[in-house]
Amino acid sequence: MDQSMQYQQEMARLQAQRQKQQRDQDFGESDGDSDDDDDQPGQKRARKSGELPDRKEKHKVVEQKRREKTKELLADLQDLLPNTEDAGATNLTMNTVLQCAIDFLTQRQ
Repeated sequence: MDQSMQYQQEMARLQAQRQKQQRDQDFGESDGDSDDDDDQPGQKRARKSGELPDRKEKHKVVEQKRREKTKELLADLQDLLPNTEDAGATNLTMNTVLQCAIDFLTQRQ
């Protein structure tokens, strides 16, 4: 194997390693594990005893924030739609608000 081929393979390996580290950081796995050199397809990474509950808790918090933001945006959209302003005191479903938005925009065309 010539040197350029070896160089390309080494660069690809390093790039894959960096991408894995970035994914781990994005998911909150910043515990410094660098066992990705011996990862092989089909093998699962050994977990630390407390890692899974912490990960689930983080996911739960992120999901709650996402749902709260969606709820706020739907309320804002409902306030902007003329055909839902009378229903301001009642909580319309997401599908109802979206259907009202579609109907309103279709009428304006």
